Amino acid sequence: MDAAGTGMQASARAKILSSAALKASSDDPISGYHRFAYLNTVVKPMNNVHCRMAVEYAANKTSQQTAYGGPVAGGQIASTVAPPNVIGQKHFDYYEATTKPGGDVAKARAQLKLCGRPNGGDTISPAGNINIAELSDPKVNGLLAKMASTNDATTRNSYTAQIDRRVMKDAAILPEVYAKSLLYRSPNLTNVYVQAYYGMYNYAVLGLK
Repeated sequence: MDAAGTGMQASARAKILSSAALKASSDDPISGYHRFAYLNTVVKPMNNVHCRMAVEYAANKTSQQTAYGGPVAGGQIASTVAPPNVIGQKHFDYYEATTKPGGDVAKARAQLKLCGRPNGGDTISPAGNINIAELSDPKVNGLLAKMASTNDATTRNSYTAQIDRRVMKDAAILPEVYAKSLLYRSPNLTNVYVQAYYGMYNYAVLGLK
């Protein structure tokens, strides 16, 4: 068993995935870590929401997933800010990340026209820049304030999906993948389960058959 809980390395991963017996003793849980890109909301032309939406539609999520290690070791294609194991998270997909993971160039071009950049353009400075979203949406700020001041867990957790949807409507985040790790558990172990908070096994409760 991988005590670090970070997943098998490439050689071990290939061995496990090529063996039905070994694969039966493996898991690939979502770790809770989300790989994403900020889309700056202040600097031109990205201060125009349609330019940011163009990026959302154009992004090739399959290529991103492959770059991180594929669907098993890399992660699950993401469409929201909060990963699935965050309490209160609800699935939605405004920009067809899961239904058109290769991107939709036609819709991206339509959004570029709406933001006055029909032929596209440069968005990254040659050096010395940090592309952080700088989002300051009064609705998001208000929901975060309510979330922070609410004691009731059910009510507090209900704000997660509301904030998520608002941030994605602002197109301030480009979700890439909800990170996953391939974990291996010996068939001689008992009481093995993945703890959702950490995305790894709960080592404190393991037993031997």
